[in-house]
Amino acid sequence: MKTLQELLSDGTRYDPHYLPSMNSDHMPMTLCAISGLGGDDETCNIYQDDYKKILREIRPEAPIRNWRDGIGKSEMYPSLLSYFRVQVSKHGIESTVAQYLPELVGSLAMDAFHPIIRLGYAIDFQSENETAAALAYVVSCHQEVPVNADGLLEFERCMQQQVSAGPRTFSDSRFFARCIGELLHSDDYPIGIASGLNECASVALDVYRSTRNFFALHMVTATQAIRMCSGVIEERLALAALTGALLAAHQAVGSPGFDRENPLPIPDHLDREHIYKYVWACLSEYRQYGDARYTEEIRGFRDKGLVPAWCAREEIP
Repeated sequence: MKTLQELLSDGTRYDPHYLPSMNSDHMPMTLCAISGLGGDDETCNIYQDDYKKILREIRPEAPIRNWRDGIGKSEMYPSLLSYFRVQVSKHGIESTVAQYLPELVGSLAMDAFHPIIRLGYAIDFQSENETAAALAYVVSCHQEVPVNADGLLEFERCMQQQVSAGPRTFSDSRFFARCIGELLHSDDYPIGIASGLNECASVALDVYRSTRNFFALHMVTATQAIRMCSGVIEERLALAALTGALLAAHQAVGSPGFDRENPLPIPDHLDREHIYKYVWACLSEYRQYGDARYTEEIRGFRDKGLVPAWCAREEIP
């Protein structure tokens, strides 16, 4: 039976997207979430044995000579993976991320936040191989996105202004294409910096609890992941990138209103990958901020049978 670290290393032989949907591989993130919530090795092994059936293995390639030649090129993922394996092996997780991520963090909403979520989890669970895979994923998806770490803004007020302005019209149905493509190409991508990661986390949770929108859920999991990254790169830069990405994501899901006092019920159905990731994000953020709304979410998902009874049971009875 493999340990979590062995499972994560084994998982790096798969492409970050699977066919035919080209959706993101959620296996490494979910394995981390299961483990973080208290799942044992057997539970993780059973999950991987099932999930990997939909994945496609990549053909190993020699390391790319200049990693910048792979920016935004998904076909370069295998050679980028080889490159970052060497870098992480030589310099360690934190030093490697600190060297490369600052140049790339602006586009953290690419692929519906999944590259940065994978990286945050890799850092949190200290997996060298998964860090290399996540960095390769970040690079191969990257687009230049503006980041302004000087323009302090009232984050919740800005989000409420987007609510008041109403939903904007997008031509593309894909979440990340709206977040990055259309807002960016219309020179309307949000910039500025919130007062702190705690403010971003609080508002992201409000939006998801008020809408139960599938993509709004990613605002919560991404906020938790970027907090992991902010311990490695300059926090102000990470916060500025997150601020813009969350404002863009809110527009991409229709600029919905949000009400802290009256959350919608826990959804009846949600795929297991996003359930585990969300509940793990709630536990991690609760440890950081002590916000009782996170414990409400954990208990709600558990009581509804969406996660096993053992999830976070030791900390959240």
